[in-house]
Amino acid sequence: MHIEKLKYYIDLYECRNFTQVAKKNYISQASLSQFVSSLEQEFHTPLFDHKKTPIIPTTKGTIFYNQAKLILKQYERLQEVMQADTPALYIGYTSYEDLKFLLHYIPLFKERYPEIKIDLDKVLIKDINEAIHSHMYDCILSFTHSFDEAGMVSEVLAKGQYGAIVGKGHPLYERESVTIDELYTYRMIMLSRNQIGDSYDEFLRRSRNLDGYEPMIVRTVDDLDTEMFYIITENLLGFAPSADITIPFHEAIHYVPIIDTHHTYQICAGYSKDSTSTTLSKFIESFH
Repeated sequence: MHIEKLKYYIDLYECRNFTQVAKKNYISQASLSQFVSSLEQEFHTPLFDHKKTPIIPTTKGTIFYNQAKLILKQYERLQEVMQADTPALYIGYTSYEDLKFLLHYIPLFKERYPEIKIDLDKVLIKDINEAIHSHMYDCILSFTHSFDEAGMVSEVLAKGQYGAIVGKGHPLYERESVTIDELYTYRMIMLSRNQIGDSYDEFLRRSRNLDGYEPMIVRTVDDLDTEMFYIITENLLGFAPSADITIPFHEAIHYVPIIDTHHTYQICAGYSKDSTSTTLSKFIESFH
């Protein structure tokens, strides 16, 4: 199997149409079908249900898709590293807040290290651990993830205070601020413990021990976009580091500062403990 051809499979998984994928990659439909068949034979399992139209990936087909993306990304990165005089810096981010921080800082880093190319991608929170352990990225920035898994290193880059975010129609939507006492009278939504690790338990600790309240968390989710959906549709109260995170949602979500809040956040850079990237070292050192 040629690694470059994994792109055919990735395209087919995302498109579900042999004709369109063959045309996109300048190969015949017969060659594409033969390639998929050879993969299924090599791994002794069907990757698609070919009886359905459009084709539907099997469970193993989805697993293969996720791993193929990792392998192809690593291969493309290897090609760049081998061809470049100076290795590029591969950075992942999980939200607009992380990106905003990067946009402020990257020009300063580029001024200091103009020879370093920066490759930037958005990463789903649920994919952070795998992306770091597989070395897809030199580091990932996130204000929601604690990077507390074995083999990871976390560097705090910035700190701040959380505010509340609510949808249009919520009692707090028109408010300019909210007190701690008022905050805990509303139903809340949080990112799940699986996604934010110790940060979830730290929120509960501060709510109970510092604010003196038991938060009414009625729903937990695994990503920010889903959280925003339920904030809008179920009138739930969530938390965000700044009003900027609501920009993509226009007037559907409103940010409300919390008076005397104990709920703070950190923007952290997480990376593999065994990383040997010299560009990463320069990136981290430049913050100190």
